[in-house]
Amino acid sequence: MRTLAAAGARTHHAGHAYYDLPEQQYYNLSFANAAYDARLKAIESIMPLGSRVLDIGCNDGRIARHLLATDRACCVTAVDIYDLIPDKPPTLNFIHADVADLDLPVIGRFDMVLALNVVHHLVVRSRAAARDTLRGALAISSLVLVDMGSFTERGQWKWRQEFSRHWRNDAQMWEDLFGLVPRRPVLQYAAMGGGCRTMWLLEA
Repeated sequence: MRTLAAAGARTHHAGHAYYDLPEQQYYNLSFANAAYDARLKAIESIMPLGSRVLDIGCNDGRIARHLLATDRACCVTAVDIYDLIPDKPPTLNFIHADVADLDLPVIGRFDMVLALNVVHHLVVRSRAAARDTLRGALAISSLVLVDMGSFTERGQWKWRQEFSRHWRNDAQMWEDLFGLVPRRPVLQYAAMGGGCRTMWLLEA
C-alpha cells in the first residue's frame, strides 16, 4: 500500500447543500494536486490496459483524460453534478447529473469504477444514498476504487459533522458503507484537515 504526505478536501458551495463542492476546479487547489500523482499510480497499479471505466464525481476529468491518453482506459463514462471538463475526447462520455439520482446499472457494465473523493459528500444527503451508490457500482463492476473523508480529519465540513452523527470511527463507517464486500487498502495520504485518508479497492 502506498502512502503520501498531502491531499485535500472540497470546500462548501451554497448551491448544493449536501455537497462540499469547490467554486473552482478541484485540481487547481494546491493541496489537491499533491495527491494527484499518487492516486494515478495507485489506479494504474490495478487497472488493466484498455479498461472500460466509470468515473463517479469526475470533477474536471483530469484522471479520466489521463487514463484515456495513456491507453489505460479505452473509454470512460464520467459523471459529475458540474460540467468542469474543458475538452472531452470522443472516448469520454460525460453525464451531467447528480450521481445520487442515477440508477447506475442502467448505464452499463465496466471493468472498473472510480468513486474518488465523493462518497463522504453523499453521506450528507443520506447514508442510504452513499450505500446505494456503492452497491450500484459493485453491481456493474468487479473492481471499485473508493477514497473518502475520514474521522481523523478535523474541520467544519458538513460531511464531517454527519460522520459523527452516524458512527464513532472510520472502522465502523467502512463496515456500515462497505458491508461484507472484500476490500483492501491501496493508498494512504495525509488529508487537508489533518489525519489520513485511505483508498480502498472493493472487489465484487
